[in-house]
Amino acid sequence: MVSRAHSVVAPRMPMTPVSPNPKRRRQLRKLLTKQKITMFFMLLVVGAIISVLAVRYTTLYVQNAAIQQMEQNIEALREQNARLRTEIAQLQSPKRLIDTGVKLGLVFPSAGVSRHMNTQKQALLPADAKKQDVPDPSLE
Repeated sequence: MVSRAHSVVAPRMPMTPVSPNPKRRRQLRKLLTKQKITMFFMLLVVGAIISVLAVRYTTLYVQNAAIQQMEQNIEALREQNARLRTEIAQLQSPKRLIDTGVKLGLVFPSAGVSRHMNTQKQALLPADAKKQDVPDPSLE
């Protein structure tokens, strides 16, 4: 058995190679700084693109919801218009108009008798009264 206390552990190697030359070390540091700046701007551009897409998606979602609401309103108004057209047709039927007129006191004239309205006195006079020599009170 080998005890762990006596085992030899290899030293860790640094992630970036260490150059003994200080000039080379500065060049590597500069290169890493440029890579970090480039990576930062790439992430910034990607984040901006994602933000724009999220805003556009949200706008489309809101507009789609508004369109669906309007379509529901249009359908409800179409149904209401159809009901109103049916009601108008029922209210305009000649039978209903005659029935309503009779209920309100409309009297149909006898056959052959016509009446004319005197616009001065607003009285109904039989048409036959003019044919007879009955003096018209409005002419006196």
